[in-house]
Amino acid sequence: MIENDPRVTVIIPTYHDWERLTACLDALKLQTYDAHLVEILVVNNDPCDVPPALSLAENVTILAESKPGSYAARNLGLAKSTGEIIFFTDSDCKPANDWIENAVAVFKEKPDVERVAGRVKVFSAHENFKLIELYDSVFAFQQCDYVKSGFAVTANLAVRRRCFENVGIFNADLMSGGDVEWNLKATEAGFLMRYCSNVVVQHPARDTLNELLVKAKRVAGGRYKKERFQAIKWSFTRGILPPTGAYKTIVQARLNSTKSAIILFLLFYMLKVYTSINIWLLALNLAQPSRK
Repeated sequence: MIENDPRVTVIIPTYHDWERLTACLDALKLQTYDAHLVEILVVNNDPCDVPPALSLAENVTILAESKPGSYAARNLGLAKSTGEIIFFTDSDCKPANDWIENAVAVFKEKPDVERVAGRVKVFSAHENFKLIELYDSVFAFQQCDYVKSGFAVTANLAVRRRCFENVGIFNADLMSGGDVEWNLKATEAGFLMRYCSNVVVQHPARDTLNELLVKAKRVAGGRYKKERFQAIKWSFTRGILPPTGAYKTIVQARLNSTKSAIILFLLFYMLKVYTSINIWLLALNLAQPSRK
């Protein structure tokens, strides 16, 4: 332990995801940061789902939140937390061993930084990336770009406690997009955020088209509830643009022919447009007056 190292709290909402949570907690056991300065709060978002027998470290506490939604769960974690710096990740994520240490180093070096958004590295559960997984690795969790727009996702986010004391907590009525909304408020209030590529968590890739669409519709529903058509229109417009970011993954995939690269690029583009159309159709459906 280095003198003046801050106490930190890690908040992890979970919903019927004990197996992957176990892997997340195992990764947190390997942190290079002093475990005596870390409290880990797991918030079970279904109190009726009794946790299985888990081998928990001494610094892990399981809480229960009956109000549906991960932001309600995170708010309970915030209320119970004691750390000077609050870390957020998800139960299906695996933080790198130096996740906490590297983020804390930024806060210590840069007193004006109030939020650190780290890299979310998408990984495959298979030996090689499937097509859908490869697609997800391109378009999911573009944290560096998010930060440029003033927000970040809670899959990998660290925040000074005083930031919440000034901005407030998450909107617990939202099922999706609450991290975006809160971070935009913090940005508007002048709280500085920095993206750090060495603050890393791994997140599993979605490997079916249905999983991609479920996520797209959940995100669309969250945006619609808060911002109505402006956000949906932005999502759709952005969705039909060519996926230039796909080139990076195409190169990483080490495709050995131009033809293969072009085919993959076109498939990505079709998936991107198809997902965006589904978001737009959901928006139109939500806009219809209810029938009694």
